[in-house]
Amino acid sequence: TILVGSVILIASAIFIKDKPRKPSHKPGRRFKVLWKGLYIVGTNSQVILSGVIGAALFMPTLIFSGFWGRPFFEQIYHADPMIASLMTSLVFWGWIVGGPIVGYIATTFYRKRFVIALGSVVCALILLKLVYFSVTTFFEIYFLMFLLGLFSSVQILVFSIAAEHTPKHYTATAVAVVNMIVMSAGFLQ
Repeated sequence: TILVGSVILIASAIFIKDKPRKPSHKPGRRFKVLWKGLYIVGTNSQVILSGVIGAALFMPTLIFSGFWGRPFFEQIYHADPMIASLMTSLVFWGWIVGGPIVGYIATTFYRKRFVIALGSVVCALILLKLVYFSVTTFFEIYFLMFLLGLFSSVQILVFSIAAEHTPKHYTATAVAVVNMIVMSAGFLQ
């Protein structure tokens, strides 16, 4: 992976060029524009709400699968460490399959809020089943973990919702703020 990353870094340095600066952009002005953009985006309730919802939807992936899943399956379901790792990895495979499907459904039917609500409810039910109710077979755990990833992938829609509720020239700032809120969910673990 280091080799691939190095190749991408070198290719980026060679082929990607910055847009030339306009002479009218003074360093002090850029600083004011930055803070104005952060203020506009940071006071937008839709951006903040999108970030909070995105954080809640990302927690099953980040916290349950990334931190607690393997020891949980080892202790509660007496799974071998290799099997427990496989169980938690199925969430990421669910994301791989679910991301494009979620994007297609949301843009085709223009129902982002409904898709997010449905995904949230199904994720909660799956986690309730895994944590509080008995699951009889490892195959059922594999299936539930894959579905957890599939339905939690609706989290990707919060970025487009934030972008839609922000002035066009602050779209990147809105997406960055939502991403910051989503990633801050890791502190809750």
